[in-house]
Amino acid sequence: GEFGAGEPIQPGGDAGVAVLSITRSGWRDFDLNVELLGPNWTVPRPIQLFARSRSRDWPGDAESDVTRPESPEGRLVVLRLVPGTYRIERWSGTSRVGGSWGDGYEVVGQELGVSFQVERGAVTYAGNLNLALPAQLNYQANLMPSTYQYEAKPQPERDLAVLRAKYPGLAAERLRTEPIQGRRAGEPLRYYVYNYKAGDIPEPP
Repeated sequence: GEFGAGEPIQPGGDAGVAVLSITRSGWRDFDLNVELLGPNWTVPRPIQLFARSRSRDWPGDAESDVTRPESPEGRLVVLRLVPGTYRIERWSGTSRVGGSWGDGYEVVGQELGVSFQVERGAVTYAGNLNLALPAQLNYQANLMPSTYQYEAKPQPERDLAVLRAKYPGLAAERLRTEPIQGRRAGEPLRYYVYNYKAGDIPEPP
């Protein structure tokens, strides 16, 4: 599970702990869901970053719908996990506004080729996954190839400052760094948009 702020970070038993940050720049009016796949998992677990959420560690720029590449928004994630290789192949986002019809949309990116390692009994800093999105989504991305890029690398000065502030009991010297691998980092990757239209989908209760 994910550690809450101030909770003592103990790998415990057969587990390890992974520390990573999930950030995004560019268009950001949608709630982001990054899918984490683990060893022997049949269903991915979501790492979520809600638009305009108060729980962000980095709020990004003041303008709500877009943030510059030099000021990404996001949060630090600290997870207790069984040892092994973890993968992120897919992310998605949903918004109740915008899109071609103004009724909201879903956006999806896949085949990222991102992975990181968790070691038993250790707290491992994997680094940062940043989705560098365009300043405006193309809502016709299913018809016209439209691309974004991602970066996967350690950002220790920024990330570990937040780690120390949120988890003051963690001894920094106990942290091992094993950088996240991004097989397709820096490549132009396609994203796809599914536009909602009033009447297409049942309203949530």
